[in-house]
Amino acid sequence: MPTYDFVNIGSGDVLEKKTLDQIPALLPSAKGGRNCQWFTRVDNPDLFDALTQTRAVSGASLDQNARTRTITYSVTDLSLPTAKANASARAKTVCETKRASFLTAGNGKALEYREKAAEVTRWATTAAENKTAANFPLLNATAVGRGLADLTAAHDLISATLTLWRSLGAAICQAEDTATTAIFAANNCAAVRTAMATLATTLAGIGADPC
Repeated sequence: MPTYDFVNIGSGDVLEKKTLDQIPALLPSAKGGRNCQWFTRVDNPDLFDALTQTRAVSGASLDQNARTRTITYSVTDLSLPTAKANASARAKTVCETKRASFLTAGNGKALEYREKAAEVTRWATTAAENKTAANFPLLNATAVGRGLADLTAAHDLISATLTLWRSLGAAICQAEDTATTAIFAANNCAAVRTAMATLATTLAGIGADPC
């Protein structure tokens, strides 16, 4: 099913818009069926970046044979300060979204991660006889929940995950800082767009989901 809007044209103006399945198929022209004045609306494909640009309708044309109404736009850059503010805010958002692809969000989950890291750190300085479920409750929870052999196996798994996350987190942090620096150093909106495109490419190349 096409996702185009269909527009009802009257005296050159758009009277209403519908999707194809909203238009009665068999009604006569006078009652608004598909055989009357409905035209597919086709927006021009000019690239438009909402962070750094604005666009306005600059014209429209009707093709009676193809039953299309093509709308064209003029695209202009926003002011550079506005573009920078928009882009820097988006950079923070997309980087946080990338982090969330590796970590479960939530204050409680964040506390769990910190406590797991603390138990892994404490493990190395704890005597063997004290490496018990009572002393390492989160390692024990991981061992039981994942069917691991013992606390040592849970420690090794979480330790490897933490090492991977540090690497991923550092890469995301560097990408965000690099993008933010480039955005605020930009002399024009095109440079802001380049910084955001580079950030998107960099983030796409970071990591795989840790265990």
